[in-house]
Amino acid sequence: MANFMAGDPLRWTIYGLHKASGITLLILAVFRLLWRTIHKPPQLPSTIPHLDRVAAHLGHWFLYFLMFSLPLSGWIMSSAGGHVISMFKLFNWPFFPGALGDKVLGRFFHEAHETLGYTAIVIISVHILALAKHKFFDNTSVLYRMHIKRKDNPK
Repeated sequence: MANFMAGDPLRWTIYGLHKASGITLLILAVFRLLWRTIHKPPQLPSTIPHLDRVAAHLGHWFLYFLMFSLPLSGWIMSSAGGHVISMFKLFNWPFFPGALGDKVLGRFFHEAHETLGYTAIVIISVHILALAKHKFFDNTSVLYRMHIKRKDNPK
């Protein structure tokens, strides 16, 4: 994967969009966590087995972990390498404090970022498959819980 589009100027444009999108997602994750702290989700349907409930809660918290750790690891990796993160050519995001020029930190967070990325693909896929299972096999409406204008939540 290291030679992906080697020598192609489009590569750096894609990297720039990737980095700016990651920082944007990190900012949105902060707002999402604040929202989640203030607005408690509705209870899962009583028909969902205990083991599924535990898996759902663990899965959700792991998704929150990924929402923060994935962009943070990319930010630290870029900062350690001295690479500027341009926020869609509007302004440059600051370097992560204490990371600038730290090659060991950069290598560690490069590996962490890559591993977390693959882990996110797996966790999101399992999450979608679990949703499909509940919808099509168990005939429960867990997707309905995500809708903002639910009858049990008039906000």
